[in-house]
Amino acid sequence: MSVVTFDFDNTLKMTAMTPDGFEVDLGPNLVMLQNLRAYLANGQQVHIVTTRTLGHGEVLGATEVDLFCSDHDLTVSGIHFTNGKDKTPTLLALGTVRHFDDDPDEIDALPDGVGVLVPVDPSWHVPFEGAANGR
Repeated sequence: MSVVTFDFDNTLKMTAMTPDGFEVDLGPNLVMLQNLRAYLANGQQVHIVTTRTLGHGEVLGATEVDLFCSDHDLTVSGIHFTNGKDKTPTLLALGTVRHFDDDPDEIDALPDGVGVLVPVDPSWHVPFEGAANGR
C-alpha cells in the first residue's frame, strides 16, 4: 500500500484574507476532496501533513483539521503537524509517493515526481471583497 499525502490550508480547505488581516474560510476544495476520496477508494494510505502548530484552531480537544475530516467524511490514516517546519522530513518518513500542496517550495523540496502543485485561483488572494463575490 502506497502513501499519499495532502496539505491542508489552501489545498483541502480554501481561505482568503480580509483587508484587516483576518482569515476567512471559503470552504473545501472539492476537486482535492474528490482526489483524496479516489485514493482512499483505491486502497491507498492517505495522510494530511500541515505546517500548522498542533492546537491551532482547537475546539474541545479536536483540531480544525479533525473537524474538517469529520464534516466531510474523510477517514485518513493520520494527521501530522510540523509546527511551522518544512514538511519534507515528515513526508519522507511516511514514505510518501505522492504529495499535493499549494506551496511550490514544498513541492520543489521533494524528489522528482512526488509533489503535485495544487493551483491556487488568483482571486483567492485578492482583497476579501473580491473573494466574497462567489469565491
